[in-house]
Amino acid sequence: MIFIVSLNSCADKIITVNNFSIGSTMRADSVSEHPAGKGVNVARILDVLGVSSVLYGFIGEDRSDFFRDFLTHTKVRYSLTELPIKTRVNTTIQDTKLCTETHIRESGERICESDYMTLISKLCTELPTGACCLLSGSLPIGISDVCFVNGLELLIKSNINVMLDMQGAILRQAVRYPIKLIKPNEDEFRELLDNYDDDFISLCKNFMRQYPNIDILASFGSFGAFLGTDGNLFHGKLSYPVNVTGTVGAGDALLAGYLAANAFNKTSAEKLKCAIQTATAAVAVGKSGAIDTSFLNANVRVVPYIAY
Repeated sequence: MIFIVSLNSCADKIITVNNFSIGSTMRADSVSEHPAGKGVNVARILDVLGVSSVLYGFIGEDRSDFFRDFLTHTKVRYSLTELPIKTRVNTTIQDTKLCTETHIRESGERICESDYMTLISKLCTELPTGACCLLSGSLPIGISDVCFVNGLELLIKSNINVMLDMQGAILRQAVRYPIKLIKPNEDEFRELLDNYDDDFISLCKNFMRQYPNIDILASFGSFGAFLGTDGNLFHGKLSYPVNVTGTVGAGDALLAGYLAANAFNKTSAEKLKCAIQTATAAVAVGKSGAIDTSFLNANVRVVPYIAY
């Protein structure tokens, strides 16, 4: 069982428009909307991969029924905290003819630190010792870095294995603690290490030397992904190009694939392979939280490196 905290849930709206032009009035070819946020996306994909999860987090009262009705049609168990706020909406405009995506991201409304600490206390009470808990998404407005770190310390003291899919200053603080795993993309990784010059392999090796007890799943777009764990470094990449419908939620799919393989006690190389296959299945669809399962057997080449 994997426990997931979606720190900044949202509704994802995807609008498909051919030959999209800024400043013009255009007719949408299709419009879809579904619950999202990093944690929600991971939970939905784990469900497709046959892995059980429990989803925690905050939702605005304006879309509470929207979230619950959607999740009820999946096998995802959820324990969401409804707050008197408006749920943020992230909009993606996909132009399938020009092969472009335009992303509009809302910040969301303020959440009280007391609500956040209540959620942390709930996790400490309900999660079993040694449980794997993923904290994912941007930190909501109203939650200070100090408050987040206080919550992180409580989870660790409760013997919960914390994994993070976050970025920025909060990630730099979090790696000082005995967390289990982080999942940055290239920009987030370079920001974390304050290193904008080294190649990808050197970046991963530098991180592993500085933080030998933290696993890393780092995505580098078309260059593939790296997994660093237990002193071993692996690079994986799809063996052939695929048609990319959209990249929304690809990083979440990468993480979901890794977590699924981990739940099935796969080897490190197999975990990375499954992660990349799942990410590939996501870009083939182009919608967050959704994958094309026909790509789950995609040919991925995994190469080991000497980490130190």
